[in-house]
Amino acid sequence: MLTGFNTDINHNGRVFHVQTEDKGQDNPVIETLIYLGGEIIDARRTSYRSILQKKGFQPKLIYKLMERQHKLAIADIRAGRFDGPRVLEASPVDEMFDSSRTLDEVILEYLNTQAKLENLELVYDRERFFFEGEMVSLPIKVQTEKSKQPVAEAQVIIRILSTIRPALNVFEGTTDDDGMTVAKFKIPLFPGGMAALVIQAFQGTQSVEEKVLIMRRIPGTKKTAT
Repeated sequence: MLTGFNTDINHNGRVFHVQTEDKGQDNPVIETLIYLGGEIIDARRTSYRSILQKKGFQPKLIYKLMERQHKLAIADIRAGRFDGPRVLEASPVDEMFDSSRTLDEVILEYLNTQAKLENLELVYDRERFFFEGEMVSLPIKVQTEKSKQPVAEAQVIIRILSTIRPALNVFEGTTDDDGMTVAKFKIPLFPGGMAALVIQAFQGTQSVEEKVLIMRRIPGTKKTAT
């Protein structure tokens, strides 16, 4: 049995207490309880029995799973899941525990829910410049705006808009489980005109869009690595 986590969260004038603990290998369950005013308002229990059966099992893996589940509960509080005059009523303990679900399944369900509740955010290197005529390889992460959770299976589209050409789609891709994709494309030349990249991401009903100016390289300057 590993030492657990206990955190007090002050949110909208109310203090929530989050407690996560390992029930031990005889009862391989990670339990997270959320308290408000001394009462349990939410309980999450996830079995890790399948992990115990894997070759090369290490106890530190359970610690990491505990930490992730604890942080997800805190993120729910900060995202406003328990806001309002009445908090979520806790279900009976036996009804909330589903030993057939893995932690990965619980996390995936949470991320999908968060993507529907929160705005999306694009994360990429905003310090770099984009130049006409260059090949681009740009890692992009899509995450939720408040809790900063990665958004899997988000559609990422990059278009180039200019004053002299029709809109040009240069990249379409889907984020992985870490919310990541790498956009690879070539920026054409726009002689006598101006152009910009439009980076968009979509997940369900949520979307985000950013525009970045495409620069014209000054003759005689060296190309920078992309």
